[in-house]
Amino acid sequence: MKNRNLTILGAVAVLSIFPFTVNNSFASVENANYLAQKGIIVDKSAKPSEYNLKNNILRQEIAVVALGIYGGTTQNYCSGKFLDVSATKPNSWACKTIEALEKYDVISDDNRYFRPQAKVTKAEALGMLIKAGLDKEYDFDSDNIRSKGNWQKQVVDFAVSKGLVSNFKDYNSFATRDFVFDVGANILKYKEGGNTIINTDSGENSIFNTNNLERYQKSDYVPTPVQNSNQTNFKTNISSTEAKNIALKNAGLTENQVFGLFVKDDFDDGRHYFEVKFYQNNTRKEFEYKIDSSNGRIVEFDLDNN
Repeated sequence: MKNRNLTILGAVAVLSIFPFTVNNSFASVENANYLAQKGIIVDKSAKPSEYNLKNNILRQEIAVVALGIYGGTTQNYCSGKFLDVSATKPNSWACKTIEALEKYDVISDDNRYFRPQAKVTKAEALGMLIKAGLDKEYDFDSDNIRSKGNWQKQVVDFAVSKGLVSNFKDYNSFATRDFVFDVGANILKYKEGGNTIINTDSGENSIFNTNNLERYQKSDYVPTPVQNSNQTNFKTNISSTEAKNIALKNAGLTENQVFGLFVKDDFDDGRHYFEVKFYQNNTRKEFEYKIDSSNGRIVEFDLDNN
């Protein structure tokens, strides 16, 4: 697949050397730990604040995440593919990662300047990570992009359709480390078959994946209601995994019998809900549920046979 004109980005062999910022939203930390367990980033699970989740990520940093998602290995040498990246510039590790991405055709050397220490927009970051992990499912050829209009919207729409992100329109905002970690983890989990996401706040730009709580595996589990839940300071007694399982159980289906499964946050009149949506395999049936996060009750249900 040639003639790509998404101007995309770069890497970090040590994603842990930048100024301290505390974020530690639960799922973003879990996703960072997930990438660390895969050997993609440095493991900071003992001190999650050192993931610096709210810091902007650089082009040279994101290349490491992209290479890990692709499943490639770094180059053993630096051949000077880019004029602003060498064996010693801007550091000793970036070039081997960036040139590996060019070798794997994740990025192009049509532009001889990579700008390794520049920030990267959310749309660019998303595009690069999808290119690295889901290239076979999405065509990044320039003709495709031009024929369908705004490439940024096209990339975001694709990611939303796969349950990787919640929809966002601030395409040119700079990507943060938690954004990249969340997208990267979601892509890997999607490829592994666990394509469930959940958003922790009411912002349309929050994206991440949690598959870490297993309480609902017990059939006799009954969540305890939580009073006075509100949008800015809520507590949930069920997880996204539990909401997913409640919906599947109600539909009489298993996760292997559906596709397009995703879970997202919803806020209504100050209360927090999970929206669960999926399609039944080999049918046109689309299931949509709205589940109260405080007690696990299904408050809305829609079945569309299309």
